[in-house]
Order: sequence, then C-alpha cells, then structure tokens
Amino acid sequence: MLGDMSKRRINRSIYERCLLTDVSPYETPLIYSNWGSYNYYRKLANRTPPSDLKTIMENQKPTIPYNYLYSKSLGKKRTLSLIHPGASKKTIELYKNYELMILRLTNKSLYSIRYPHSVARFFIVGKGKGKDRGIKDVEQLDENRSFASSYFAYMHYSHLHKYFESDAFTEIEKKFLFVKHLDVSKCFPSIYTHSISWAIRGKLAAKKEKTLKKMKPLTILLIV
Repeated sequence: MLGDMSKRRINRSIYERCLLTDVSPYETPLIYSNWGSYNYYRKLANRTPPSDLKTIMENQKPTIPYNYLYSKSLGKKRTLSLIHPGASKKTIELYKNYELMILRLTNKSLYSIRYPHSVARFFIVGKGKGKDRGIKDVEQLDENRSFASSYFAYMHYSHLHKYFESDAFTEIEKKFLFVKHLDVSKCFPSIYTHSISWAIRGKLAAKKEKTLKKMKPLTILLIV
C-alpha cells in the first residue's frame, strides 16, 4: 500500500496491453474501445476465429487509419486517427521487439521534462498524497479503469499538465516574465515513413538501400 493507494502488479509478458494503453488517442469517442483487438490476440488468434474476423485482424495489406475530428477549443478542431485493426499485430511486435531500444533512446536527452524511462511494473488505484505523488516507477490509474494507462512509466511527470502544476514550474515562473509555447502537433502529418530512414541513415544512403531491395528479386531471377 502507498498511503491510501492500492498497488497492483502488471504482467509485463502481456505485450498485447499496448493496444489498450498507447494506440488510441486520449480524445476518442465514448463509444470506442480497443478491447476487441486486445481480446482477439489474447483469446482468439491461436484458436479458430470466424473467417471474416480473421480477414480483418490479420490483414497483410497496407491499411488506412480512420480519421475523425474533435473540438480542441472554441471554433478549433483537430484531426486524430485510429489505426486499422489489421495493424494491431505489427504494433504488438513493435513493442515486444523494441521496448528496450525505445527506452535507451528516450533516456539520452538531458532536457526532456517527461519521457519513458522503464516499462511500467505497477499501477495504483486511488489518489496519492504527499511524497507518494512523485513516485516514478508507478503508473497511476483512475479507479474506474481496469488496466494501466501507459505501457511505460515516465520519468519526472507522467502527464504534461502535472509539470505546469508542479513546484518546479512555479519556481521558473518567479524568475521569468514571459513564457513561450510551441505546438509541434501540426508537423506530424508531414512526417511520412520513408523520411524516418532519411533522418537516420541519410537521404542518399536510404535511397540506395531502397534501390538495392528493389533490384534483389530481379538479380535472384537472373542467377536462377
């Protein structure tokens, strides 16, 4: 027990939980839930699911997300997207195979005020008081939920709004007269997948590798 909180351990071998914690935007309609995809891979995938359902869930073709608008503020709307259920399996594999790499990369920055620093081990039900509110290896959970709200536990602040409510931010406010905010959300639609390899490997190297991959099947055919 932590104060008046009940701590529960997370089964970290259930990688499918990423479908419940990290896939759906926070501002989803009340009628939407990703429990269907989670239950499919936990209970049905290794059995004999209905053929129509299997076609949807184990789709190997490129998928298109479902886009919807939500009201950000008075008169302003923002577009958010839900992944196609057929992309769920690849999402699970991403977390399963690369969770440690994600943590290694996010822990490099000396300036981030919040970032994943470990895979969540516990979630807690109830409200923390005093020093318990700052526990870093516990992912807090609303008492009405039945699963942790994040796959990772976050260093310093689990949510950004907690930073603006913190003593650290109050101290900064005392030192400076002005604050500037930069919303980078509008840049995300401009980031398409192959530009990621450009940033990592360099544009010329990435294009060369892509060209070699295209040539490879032809080369094998000629050798045969």
